[in-house]
Amino acid sequence: MLQIKQIRHQAALVLILSILAVLTASAQVNYTLEGVVSLWENHGKLTTVDGRVFRLTGLSSRELAKFENQNVVIEGSIRQADILNTLKVKKIQKKPINATEVVLPPLKQRQRPAKMVSYANGIMTIDNVRWGQKPGQNNLADPGLAEHLFRTIKLKPELIENVYFCLKPFKPKFIAAHALMIFTFKPGAIITAKNEQSQGMILTIEAWQRVDQKFSLTDGLKNMFGSSWILTSYEDYMEEIKVRKEEIILYPTILTHDQKKRLVEECVKYASINREGEYYNTVTNNCTNNLVVMLNRVLEANRRVNMWWLPNMVYNLRATVPVAVPKFLIKRGILKNEMKKFDYKTSQLSIAEQGL
Repeated sequence: MLQIKQIRHQAALVLILSILAVLTASAQVNYTLEGVVSLWENHGKLTTVDGRVFRLTGLSSRELAKFENQNVVIEGSIRQADILNTLKVKKIQKKPINATEVVLPPLKQRQRPAKMVSYANGIMTIDNVRWGQKPGQNNLADPGLAEHLFRTIKLKPELIENVYFCLKPFKPKFIAAHALMIFTFKPGAIITAKNEQSQGMILTIEAWQRVDQKFSLTDGLKNMFGSSWILTSYEDYMEEIKVRKEEIILYPTILTHDQKKRLVEECVKYASINREGEYYNTVTNNCTNNLVVMLNRVLEANRRVNMWWLPNMVYNLRATVPVAVPKFLIKRGILKNEMKKFDYKTSQLSIAEQGL
């Protein structure tokens, strides 16, 4: 037994040292983007192939002038997931447009990101909300390849009741977990175009994998996965927990009703941003720290979490390592010290039956 504990502690130490080794080199959100460079008001500008515009830093206007009006590939970074207008250039090179590009394997369908269509008269219309697995998907060798049904929903943020910061442990459970956020609402808050209703909504930020990929913590440090902000119905996610035989741990947030409402609005807004070319990162752009970023957008100034130990250099591990974040947020008065827990055996109970 002692030997097993020693092995566990050694594995945890190796993981933590690996994380610390890359903190000073990649304490940001990494991107690879293709587009056309132009100069404007003495600054460089990149217009991507899908129409996004980034102000370029890290290179002088003289250096950028060499690439003006040319198609390029840029490797760069932004500060964090909610600051998207400025890209710091690490590497830039010309790329002649080639119609015979290599075709990559498709991305996993179940990780399709959401998209807000409109927000008017207190109602958000949101497309690509994951609603449930398609029939016949439960016995796949790789549950990550399961295909899901998606819906367009009408959401009334004003009817928010509770928000939970949640952990879903995975092996090795003493160090690893996935974080997500559960929003519960009063009846009638979520209705689809087919007049279906849901008890709640979940935001899960994931490493968007291609069908031939599987996620690992170490691969998540290597710019191998895209980043997808997924909105699901409460029932859809609970079905996944049942199929995968998982458990979930919930911590209620300490927020006013107005803060909860604004948090719903902010999460939907940032889930809808086009993140093509953005990389998921186990430390600096993951399932956990981005939930803290969202909380910071609605918290009072004295409760906001400092995301950096050293600005732009060393990331605050207490804001990004899933198993450490709840304790830190409880100390900051952001989460209640009232842990709730259920697993695949009870995940199909209603929100009321779960006591949420």
